[in-house]
Amino acid sequence: MSPTLISAVLLSLLGAPKPTSSLETRQLKAICKVADHLGRLDVLSHGTNGVALRIVTSEAARARAHLKRLFRRGRPKGIARITVETPRPMLGVVIDDIALRTKQLPGFWKLGQAITYAILPAQRHTKWYARWLSSRFASTIVHMPMEPMNPRKITFKGYLTLYQTATDRIRLFRKYIAEVRGAIGFNNHMGSRLTTHGKIMRDLVKTMPPGYVVLDSLTNVASKLAQAGTARGLPTATRTVFIDNVLTYPAIMERLEAGLATALVEGEAIVIGHPHAATVNALADFLTAHGNRVHIVPIERLTKPRAKPMWYRRCVWRKLLKPSPIKSR
Repeated sequence: MSPTLISAVLLSLLGAPKPTSSLETRQLKAICKVADHLGRLDVLSHGTNGVALRIVTSEAARARAHLKRLFRRGRPKGIARITVETPRPMLGVVIDDIALRTKQLPGFWKLGQAITYAILPAQRHTKWYARWLSSRFASTIVHMPMEPMNPRKITFKGYLTLYQTATDRIRLFRKYIAEVRGAIGFNNHMGSRLTTHGKIMRDLVKTMPPGYVVLDSLTNVASKLAQAGTARGLPTATRTVFIDNVLTYPAIMERLEAGLATALVEGEAIVIGHPHAATVNALADFLTAHGNRVHIVPIERLTKPRAKPMWYRRCVWRKLLKPSPIKSR
């Protein structure tokens, strides 16, 4: 078994959820079938709770013809639409603080994009959000609560702190990873103090299996989280822009355009926001104005090295059960 497959299988065994309904099973089968035969595939949100697929390839005409052969009886059930687009610069949109309250998703889900949702562990709604999003093949990460410089900013119990023992800190870290089943990685919630300690960051990432994504939210320019992830060989990325530190529509639009400018120059960028009405409204208008210039992509498209989407790892799970021609992408 190849090292890549071993890594994918390990993470699948750790956290890849099995389908919980016949519809989800049919959707997964269709997604894996498309991924087996065509180019890069992103799963998009659609409507109030549906999913759509986007194939990104420089051979669009060939991909469309192949789709017709794959699905001679029409679009597979449970997939709202399948689009084929040529490559564009990539913009990752990460929405933090999911699970603090109910009804945080509808506005973002209706945007029809491959947004990444950072779910807080140890919250009343954590497991519900993890289950709902994973059953719709969304990209999710654990929003790991870490000690900030200002202790007054700690709003609930259970942060990873500098003053815990290494054993207690790692135990809590692992507990939180397990709570958000289906997550492909983690980023830091606050953490302006804790992330500056290189040994602590290295100790934490050492507990994770190969292929688990590390996103450094960079709440402190001295953060060592990305450095630790890279040293461990994990798929790692760093935040480019926070978009809603100033919670007004004009300020959010300005920050989104700053992220766009970086993506257009460098080919990719990562912006982080929060589930506020102003953020949803600004993001919707940003997409109307600039959506044809970039692709909104899940975080796994922007790590170095690139990570496999969780839905793909679920295809690997099927491969263990019966022969399958799924190829590595």
